[in-house]
Amino acid sequence: MSKIVCFVPTYSPVDEAVRNGISTRPFTRLPQNEILARLQNSHGRDKPWMYMDAIDSIKNVRPDIQLVVADAKSTESIRAGLSSHHMQAGGYILEFYNDRQSQWKLFNDVYKAHEDCDYFVYSSSDVIWPADWVAEATKEFEKNPKLQILFPLVSCGDGNIPCQVAKGPRDEDPIPPPYDPHGKAPVLNAYVMIFRMDFLRAYGGYPNVFRNCFTESFLAYMCQAIGGEMRLLPRGWCWHWSLGDKWEENGSHYYFNQEHALFQTIINSVQMAQGAGTLTKEVLRKKLYKA
Repeated sequence: MSKIVCFVPTYSPVDEAVRNGISTRPFTRLPQNEILARLQNSHGRDKPWMYMDAIDSIKNVRPDIQLVVADAKSTESIRAGLSSHHMQAGGYILEFYNDRQSQWKLFNDVYKAHEDCDYFVYSSSDVIWPADWVAEATKEFEKNPKLQILFPLVSCGDGNIPCQVAKGPRDEDPIPPPYDPHGKAPVLNAYVMIFRMDFLRAYGGYPNVFRNCFTESFLAYMCQAIGGEMRLLPRGWCWHWSLGDKWEENGSHYYFNQEHALFQTIINSVQMAQGAGTLTKEVLRKKLYKA
């Protein structure tokens, strides 16, 4: 059987456990039917209970997966809830970081600690796994050696609406100004995705030049640069608590405003390099990774 590691990052600056004043679920592992029933309850998106549902859903459908939950740095009550769940439910690694970190820094820490695995799954803390989509993904990887990244469909309940898919791509090369940031690459929103570990080995980890947003805009280019592909997995589906992990700081969600200009600069240069035939793995590493 393939060795698979799954990384779930958690971060909440809001003390929801105290604010709401109620515990909507026990700290022990819930069976899958109870987790799915909680998707109809507005309190199901409260933290840390939403985090526990996400963790339990993964372990219920794939108990063999090495699950790592990394938090940097939620409120004390959120962390206390996660600690209680970890003690009573168990079955996963819980890492607490002492200060704020980019989730991609955490991603790469987990990657380095589990580099011997065959596949790496990234799953947002507001994503619930109703069924074993990973088994379907590994079948696709085994059939197609060029396949590097797969995205299951993700929606808020309707499997016919794959809200993973962002606008684009536009088949224009190069794209003339004014630039459309949504049309520069086949982009899939990175709510949940699975990587062939060889893809991460090829680049030495996940792009870390941004703190949270924008990285998925470059994944198609990264696959192409090593002769690979990324695709949707129509047979896989996950539930997404839309904006369940949303947070804001200094008037910006996920540092989007602060890093948007940098994104525009990098995506424009990547697009132009592709048009000129000079886009290589080394060029992408220089643009998308920092020491």
